[in-house]
Amino acid sequence: METTAEGASSNVHGILDGVLYTHPVNNLILNGITRNVMLACADEIGLKVKEHAFTLEQLKDMTEVIVTSTTSEITPVIEIDGHVVGTGEPGEWTRKLQKQFNAKIAVVVHV
Repeated sequence: METTAEGASSNVHGILDGVLYTHPVNNLILNGITRNVMLACADEIGLKVKEHAFTLEQLKDMTEVIVTSTTSEITPVIEIDGHVVGTGEPGEWTRKLQKQFNAKIAVVVHV
């Protein structure tokens, strides 16, 4: 069963075994600027990307989960419905994505 990966103004993504899973662009996801910048950042840091629908149960099995939006940018998720994601701390890939994202937007802001 396919689950929506979109909030009112955000998207959810999971990371497992060095692969960032994001829902394919369709009516169930926002094809927003933040998501697209994050995907570019993933490529730049060597994080593979698979556009693939996932269920809530599959999301709970991810080692890292993030939410992207314009206002919160790249935000780690450490718990889903009482289930701890990964170690319960922001993961290595999430921190790398945040760092690359911040560097990328700093260039845009200072131009």
